[in-house]
Amino acid sequence: MVRALGDKIQIEESPMTNMAMAVFNCQKKPFDDPRVRRAMALAVDHWEGARVLPKIAMVKWVGALLRPGSEFALRMKSL
Repeated sequence: MVRALGDKIQIEESPMTNMAMAVFNCQKKPFDDPRVRRAMALAVDHWEGARVLPKIAMVKWVGALLRPGSEFALRMKSL
């Protein structure tokens, strides 16, 4: 749109709530072990995802279930 309309258009963005998740069958090994599930949760680098994913998806901020930038949300880390 910017290419087509040039200075006749202005693009604005703001933090929003968006959730992407992976779901595992907790009835089957190895996911039946809470330690494995916790290790997998801790292994995900959300801040690196926030840096690289906007290139291919409509995600940008790290905020969990709270709107990024809101009072109780995670503090923004410089990307």
